[in-house]
Amino acid sequence: MNNKIKLFSLVLLGFCLVTPSYARNAASIKSIKTSAVSVHPTPQPPHPPTPPTPPTPPQPPTPPNPPHPPTPPVPPHPHHPHHPQHPPRPPRPHLPPPVHVISWGTTVYISTGGTNTANLWAYDLYPQQKRLTGKGVKIAIADSGISSHTEFNGKDIQGADFTHSANIQDSKNHGTAIAGIIGARGAAFTGVAPDAELIVYKVDNGSRLISSQAVTAAINNVIDYNETHPNDKILILNLSYGISGGGDTALTQAINRAYEAGILIVCPAGNTGFPGVYYPANLSTTIAVGSMADDGASVSGNSSYGKEVDFIAPGENIYTTDRNGHYSIINGTSASTAFVSASAALVVEGFQKKYGRYPTVDEIKGYLIKASVELPNVPREKQGYGFIDVERLEKEFLY
Repeated sequence: MNNKIKLFSLVLLGFCLVTPSYARNAASIKSIKTSAVSVHPTPQPPHPPTPPTPPTPPQPPTPPNPPHPPTPPVPPHPHHPHHPQHPPRPPRPHLPPPVHVISWGTTVYISTGGTNTANLWAYDLYPQQKRLTGKGVKIAIADSGISSHTEFNGKDIQGADFTHSANIQDSKNHGTAIAGIIGARGAAFTGVAPDAELIVYKVDNGSRLISSQAVTAAINNVIDYNETHPNDKILILNLSYGISGGGDTALTQAINRAYEAGILIVCPAGNTGFPGVYYPANLSTTIAVGSMADDGASVSGNSSYGKEVDFIAPGENIYTTDRNGHYSIINGTSASTAFVSASAALVVEGFQKKYGRYPTVDEIKGYLIKASVELPNVPREKQGYGFIDVERLEKEFLY
């Protein structure tokens, strides 16, 4: 369109982005050690001295508040009749506290002011003794980049930049959080697919909008990579953002090409809490994911819904990595998408072990459906096929 960059305002299900366009194949995948991914603080000028604060006049004493009535105990949530009962979990190790309070749109990073083992509720829904770990499976993450963290020690993370940033360091504290849910190695918590290989496509440079060309170029790069690496393919692409209404022809074509090439693209349904699944999650060639509340039995109030929703996954109070080497808690369907992407990687691992070949997109989705458990009293349009029970998934391939 005459060299003009077509920009879309994207609710990144956590934040909004702007990224310059990037020509297809302009970025190549580079292999980097995570220890080499570091953030260097920018020197700041000294602050002027603060003027002295005038003394505060004495205030009259505040009358004491009446005592609050005791809070009744919360009854335990009943287990789904078809969901297997799990044995009690062993005590958790001491967790580093989440330290950041950052709000972008409807995704909020929260500080608890201390450690809280309840922050790991989402990971307790997945096997603690993992028989499938994502070993040998590549997951592409198109997001804001990634920064070094102890949870990624030992990973040879590869990446490509589509923002002219000249690096793949996390520009918005989103990509690192998604990567932690998928592949954290167990320093404080373990991701769903801790041995998966992460391929990071940086499509956000920290701005508030994102060009469709950046995402299209990243998807085309995955397709081209697979064509030249037929025995080392990327079959899962985590795309944690979306837009309300509209779409882009070139991006839709790239997504459809990826589907035909055997690449599963997982997207968030949206964070509005209203009907209407965001683009591109509303395409039949992607997987749309809604957010499960932290009670493990209902849907998050801000989870968008519609007939396109395929699955539901944890999306409230999710403990994960941040770009400063610490830990944060995030909310939103971006987080839910990462849980499903990691579960899909486990299907690829198990399928290859059992059948000796790559599964198709429909085969991956079929196994995810087969392992899913519907939440009782939750409409289908809000949860799709339900929550993916990874223990069921393991039994499909290993028993």
